[in-house]
Amino acid sequence: MPDAPGRKRRSVSGRLGGMGRTTLVTILLAATLLGGCSTASRSGCAVEIELDGVRYEGYNAQDVDAGEPVGEGAIVACEDTENDPKDEKVQVVSVEGADPAQVVARKGVTDELYLAPGVEPEDLPDPVQRMLGRD
Repeated sequence: MPDAPGRKRRSVSGRLGGMGRTTLVTILLAATLLGGCSTASRSGCAVEIELDGVRYEGYNAQDVDAGEPVGEGAIVACEDTENDPKDEKVQVVSVEGADPAQVVARKGVTDELYLAPGVEPEDLPDPVQRMLGRD
């Protein structure tokens, strides 16, 4: 619809004003963070599993479809604690439809996946991406 004569057209940012822009930025940031996968953490420390000398980074997931056992690993202790950090031994399993050189899981845990260094969620097969909340 054309503007009325003598009426100034305002941009979206002009219509929103200062508070509106802040709210919009907050909503967009929240959508970005919630829309993709996020790194798993505990006590403010990113969770990593070390398996055969390789540190896999933890990601929040859902309905992880565990495969065969691949060995014993360790959840790497947070080094920013005042106590003497101790690694926690865990059983590591493969993930159905994926190469353990790229992604693994903890036995009995269905809400975390661990990605090898250099592996991004989009590098993984579609079923694993769905476990990470990517459609």
